[in-house]
Amino acid sequence: MRKFCPRCGKESEKLIEGFCERCLEELAPAPGLKDMKMEVCPVCSRVREKGRWVKKSLSEVIEKYLKRKGFRNVNVEVKDDSVEIEFDIEIRNKTVRRKSTFYIKTIKRICEECSKERTGYYEGVIQIRGDVNADKIVEEISGMVSKSGKRGWFISKIDKRKEGIDLYIGSKSAVKNIARRLKNKYNADVKESYTLVTRKDGRNVYRITAVVRF
Repeated sequence: MRKFCPRCGKESEKLIEGFCERCLEELAPAPGLKDMKMEVCPVCSRVREKGRWVKKSLSEVIEKYLKRKGFRNVNVEVKDDSVEIEFDIEIRNKTVRRKSTFYIKTIKRICEECSKERTGYYEGVIQIRGDVNADKIVEEISGMVSKSGKRGWFISKIDKRKEGIDLYIGSKSAVKNIARRLKNKYNADVKESYTLVTRKDGRNVYRITAVVRF
């Protein structure tokens, strides 16, 4: 059966809400779309969003970007070099579901966190001491780190020593948090000390050592 657009009178194989695609675009133009470039860390899959590395999927970052652009009820599907989206738009007081595609170029770049981890950067040390299965505690700490997703929550080095195990951690806040959780769970004794390592921008920079004795 032949179909004609009631607005322009042209024959069309497919009518959307009674209109051809050209008239539909004129009646309710989609918010502007441009091809995108996105930086993705090949190590941890973090995505660079507004100058910051975030632990989100590429589709989550794109969806947030599209909502800021005025798209409503967006569904995003990322493919190799393109993004297919579905969204709602108003036509003559009626909500219509639309589809669109734009192209994306992903640039692989190692994020700051992974770069620090690879170079052995650390801001503190957790020392496991006492009568305890130290390997089990290390496994537990590794689980805390992997679930956190926070900046600086990584283990850059594990040093097995005669007196126990030392874990070199990426941030001071992570050291304090992990030590406190071990203290609460095992009733362990925790002693913290600070060592001055350098000065940066006129301020002293310290490393923390937390001795956790079981």
